[in-house]
Amino acid sequence: MNNYANKQEAGLETYDNEGESAESLGRKIFVGGLSWQTTEEGLRYYFEKFGELSDVVIMIDKRTGQPRGFGFVTLKELSGNNFFEILVRA
Repeated sequence: MNNYANKQEAGLETYDNEGESAESLGRKIFVGGLSWQTTEEGLRYYFEKFGELSDVVIMIDKRTGQPRGFGFVTLKELSGNNFFEILVRA
């Protein structure tokens, strides 16, 4: 057992999916292995070639303010073509 009462006290950021529809969760893509230099604008620029995006977020450590090396992009619409392209090319 750890000495922290909760994840926030331990300095771990939690990502809350509450309020998101099942449909938007199906269009949300985890992007891991990001460089600390990667910006949300850069991530958006890269993934827009696969289709219009409704959201881009890079997760930040609350204690240090540094990127945690992963994020999420949410496609506005999911089609078989853009999903396949992302799997193959991204």
